Amino acid sequence: MSGFDPIIVKFGGVEKSIPANDFFPTLSAVEEHITFDRLNEIIVAMQNKSGMRVGVICGGYFCLLRRAGFKVTEKEVLHSITSGVETSSAIESLVYLFKQLMSEEATTPQKKPIAKKARKAKS
Repeated sequence: MSGFDPIIVKFGGVEKSIPANDFFPTLSAVEEHITFDRLNEIIVAMQNKSGMRVGVICGGYFCLLRRAGFKVTEKEVLHSITSGVETSSAIESLVYLFKQLMSEEATTPQKKPIAKKARKAKS
């Protein structure tokens, strides 16, 4: 049991998921393109209408899509982001991935239940 939820990824109106036990390999692959801090910077820049780093978003989203089993090309992903069709899906998918990493449950060590000793019956 990994302690994470499956990673939900959407593209072209289709939703697929990456199994929870593939969380760290997926995170590692995505972080080759974009980190949590960089994603936050991009979101703030987009909110301030100062642009977004298309290549960085596309790289991370493309990685997620391929790991989820989508048969897409880099050109299709680039077009979907630059046309605005999949921009929110890309951001949501990336945020969902990093949000699991930062969740309290993920950052708090799991305590194992303490087994109670069996009491001896009095005779």
